[in-house]
Amino acid sequence: MFLFTLIFACSANGEEFNPKELTEAIKNVTGLEKKLDKAGTIAADCQNCKTIEPDKKLELKSKTEDLGIPLLYKNNVAYVYHLKRTKDTPLKTTLKFKNGHSECAKVFMGSNPYNGSLIVECMFRHTVYEEEELDLNFKKLPMPADGEEQIIEIKFSKPETGNSFYTVEAEVLKGPSAKVAKDKKFWGYGYNIDFIEKQP
Repeated sequence: MFLFTLIFACSANGEEFNPKELTEAIKNVTGLEKKLDKAGTIAADCQNCKTIEPDKKLELKSKTEDLGIPLLYKNNVAYVYHLKRTKDTPLKTTLKFKNGHSECAKVFMGSNPYNGSLIVECMFRHTVYEEEELDLNFKKLPMPADGEEQIIEIKFSKPETGNSFYTVEAEVLKGPSAKVAKDKKFWGYGYNIDFIEKQP
């Protein structure tokens, strides 16, 4: 609109246009319009940042922490913990938790009256809980400075919620870039998880 007014005013005065000058004037007006459009706007939040709220938050203060029971109600839907690590967090921390799964409480055994074949059925099931552990090793991850913190995300999920099999994922959300090494515990149930700083 501003550009049209400028051209119209010059034409009304009977002035002749220099094509080069006119092109330069158009560029200047276009740039001004873009600056005016952006004035007063607020930059959008990072589109790749994680905004999912965890199911539970916990500060790592001692060598042993209790996660309780990861409540997995739907197949392949994770239960998420956010763990805060500070300069006072031990270099190795054991997270205890209970892995709940379904088992048959009473079995019926009989025979088919028509052909005599054996019939084995579960009459009803109940939930049992197994004590498991995650051993977190931060020895190869720089310690937070005084007043700073790191956020560690732990995610549990199951392809079938009634089964004992689960997967666990770990990631440093806030703090130095790190890779995670995970392996099954040799003794007992659970995993060893090592956090290793990525080298540039």
